[in-house]
Amino acid sequence: MPRLAPDGVRCKENRQTLGTMERKLLSMYIQDRKKDRTQKYVSSFALPISIVSVAAGIGIAGYFMAPSILQDAKDKLKEVKENFQNLTNTIAGKKPIDPVTGKSGGIQTALCVSGPAEGNVVVNQAAGVPVIGGLLGWLNNFITTANALGDNVWVGVWGNFNKGARNIDELTEGWYYLDIETGGPKY
Repeated sequence: MPRLAPDGVRCKENRQTLGTMERKLLSMYIQDRKKDRTQKYVSSFALPISIVSVAAGIGIAGYFMAPSILQDAKDKLKEVKENFQNLTNTIAGKKPIDPVTGKSGGIQTALCVSGPAEGNVVVNQAAGVPVIGGLLGWLNNFITTANALGDNVWVGVWGNFNKGARNIDELTEGWYYLDIETGGPKY
């Protein structure tokens, strides 16, 4: 349908008009395009939102689980450290860590409990020196288990820090009899 200029003579533009059916189809087309645009926006944000929500879930779970995981790691590290310290103490002829007191480092000593040498002690002089202290500790243990020195009965004791001790009165306080079967102190 032509649209005339105000003078009524010349044609300024031609306008196309739509019927009812065309207007309904155009309206449906516009609504479908809006839905497509909305779906594109939603789908473009779906991946980042899902990543953030998964990360938040992992973060919350980690927040509540981290203390127990860290405590387990600390306990395991402490156990490894104690085992290593026990190994180095054993190699050096010193007492392993006592599970009751938590102390370590006593020197293995042989104590004569009966016989002509009663009250005398033989201290592992090399205690603290790796390998040599362990070998002399083994020899000291052999003396106590085999009673290899004549008529005397020897027992092992742990915890003597006085390497110069020659008899029982010179032993430092806090020593224990050695349990031959377990290798630990006898209470």
